[in-house]
Amino acid sequence: MNNRFIYSILIILLSVLTLSSCIKNSNRNLQNTSTSAINSSTSLPQSSLPQSSSSLSETSDTITTNIALCMMSSKYTSYQLVQLGFLEKAAEMREYNAELCVSGELPVQDMLEYFDHYIKENEIEGFIYWGSGATDFDFIKDQYNNGVQTVIPYFDLKMAISESEYMYVGGNPISNEYGRHIQAADILVEQLKTRGINSGSIVYYAPYTDYGFADRIQAISNYKVIPIYLEFNREKDIEKIKNMTINNEDIIAVCDAVYTSYWNDLYGQYKNHAELVYISMYNFPEVLTALKNGQISAIITEPYYEAGEFGMEMLDRVLKGETFEGDAWQPALPTYIVTADGIGKNGPDFYLDQYARAEALFGPANQ
Repeated sequence: MNNRFIYSILIILLSVLTLSSCIKNSNRNLQNTSTSAINSSTSLPQSSLPQSSSSLSETSDTITTNIALCMMSSKYTSYQLVQLGFLEKAAEMREYNAELCVSGELPVQDMLEYFDHYIKENEIEGFIYWGSGATDFDFIKDQYNNGVQTVIPYFDLKMAISESEYMYVGGNPISNEYGRHIQAADILVEQLKTRGINSGSIVYYAPYTDYGFADRIQAISNYKVIPIYLEFNREKDIEKIKNMTINNEDIIAVCDAVYTSYWNDLYGQYKNHAELVYISMYNFPEVLTALKNGQISAIITEPYYEAGEFGMEMLDRVLKGETFEGDAWQPALPTYIVTADGIGKNGPDFYLDQYARAEALFGPANQ
């Protein structure tokens, strides 16, 4: 046997050992907050395995319960907050191998196949699913029938499934949009009255409904509400707002309930903008910074972090045998009124710190 042949055999053996080590290490939970989340490919070959996942928890070899958060992306600000809440709460509990299963932005059926494959390959016993249940509930039923527990936070499943199907989901802690809009109306009226403003028009803009905002304003004040329902076309939406409001000197306040806040596009264009009470329904970083700078009066938080955090708490209880019914099955996620001088969860720095932790873990996010 010549030396060249022996050398070739050694190279092959070394390559196999190296590959085996890489596969083993990629499936282990990572042990610090500098871990990057997974950016999946845009297609899912039938033979491909789910990619490795992020974890914050220091787990021991005795922990055998594998759980996951399944969603399609880690690149959006809101998604990163959900994932951060889930991982941080799981790390605090120190009882689970908690991982992220991120499919990439695939067609729904391909995404569900990806999740199903991941759950089976990684022996996941319970997971949080980020989805409304409208087009994907057969997948949830299949997991239940396979003994895998599911919690679906944020989205109101009662709008998508029948009561007889609630049993397939361990819990459904939701974003209470009506409650958030009552909070917005109350703080807006409070700030107007504090300034001695007792009459005038409040501009409200959102994609399709006001969730009782106008009714609440009328119930507690004499202000008029100008509702503007928008499309998902930024240029057209801003033009529509300007045409209806910019020259209206009767406007005293704005409630901005648009996901991609328009405050920056419109700030300074109202004739009396310096005196406006401006409320935003989203606590994104640029909006929090505007609050600190005095450009926005208050923010009503959107419970993305809480969806991951409380979803994890509920999953823990379900995995330990608890069952929920009625309001206990569908509790409202907490939301907060944030002002520039607020403290803790009522102040902007609390949420800016969340974004900093998310960026450290996942990298910069898109809006």
